Amino acid sequence: MSCGPTGCGSGVTGIQSGFSGKGQAFIRLHPSDQVVVVTQPTPKGTKLIIDGATLEVRDDVPAGHKLATCEVPVDRPVFKYGWAIGLASRPIHPGEHVHTH
Repeated sequence: MSCGPTGCGSGVTGIQSGFSGKGQAFIRLHPSDQVVVVTQPTPKGTKLIIDGATLEVRDDVPAGHKLATCEVPVDRPVFKYGWAIGLASRPIHPGEHVHTH
């Protein structure tokens, strides 16, 4: 999957969801999103198949929180719902928990 300044080009239309052995693991709300929302607590080391590629989760991610699916450089927008929801305050790597207050 390629990700650029306007989001990711996954080639998927509509909402994408992934399943694990425990049911639905994540939801991508828009095809250009660089994050998915995990639907259950997802421990570090979990492997998810997203856009046909295996992504290893780098942090424990609580249910309802965002997980990065691609690199997001510092000061670049993070996309969710197909819209920029903020700027990365540091580089974000695939599989990282994306959350700040």
